[in-house]
Amino acid sequence: QSIYINGRVPDILGYTREVLSEMQPFFLLSLAHPDEIERHEEYLAQLSDPLGTAVFEREFRLRSSAGHWVWLHSRECVFNRDADGRPTRMVGTIEDVTFHRNTMEELKTNEFLFRQLAETTRVVPFSFDPGSERFTYIGPQAEQLFGHSLQTWYKAGGWLEVLHPDDIAEGTRFAAAASGKSPKDFQTEFRICATDGRIVWLRQIVHSGSEDD
Repeated sequence: QSIYINGRVPDILGYTREVLSEMQPFFLLSLAHPDEIERHEEYLAQLSDPLGTAVFEREFRLRSSAGHWVWLHSRECVFNRDADGRPTRMVGTIEDVTFHRNTMEELKTNEFLFRQLAETTRVVPFSFDPGSERFTYIGPQAEQLFGHSLQTWYKAGGWLEVLHPDDIAEGTRFAAAASGKSPKDFQTEFRICATDGRIVWLRQIVHSGSEDD
């Protein structure tokens, strides 16, 4: 039974405090997402452990009065227990984190779409740390197009092994430029020696940025 419900809870869920207080059993269970019922039951079992932690944090969904699902972050504390250690009173807070959760899901989707696009073309996307002179990411196309394993590209100095001997300076110019005081964007062309003997001409388009920008 809910003894007290702060006014922000109705604002988040859209129900009046009276309606929430009358929900049986307890509005958190009455409005729970069907996929999370089992986790709520596990949580209630945790509360019954007299030796369990005193403070609990979790995230879950509740159905609003408008019918959509609201993501909530909950912090709850066992305030009183009976002689057998069962909780008799709890205090807690809930915070609406729906926007945060939706944003994170959108970012995951965008990252997946970017990787799907970038890694199914003949373009080789990469990121490079000029301080350590190592690639921090290079697309799998590098191995597909030139034959050199990704380990070759990632190891220190390994990427120099794939450059045509006459194009070492041009092929490494992006690293030197990125290390300068005023990093800039530019394009360059050079050759790579593939493992099957082919000489492959590349046009490299580089965007350089500093850590604080």
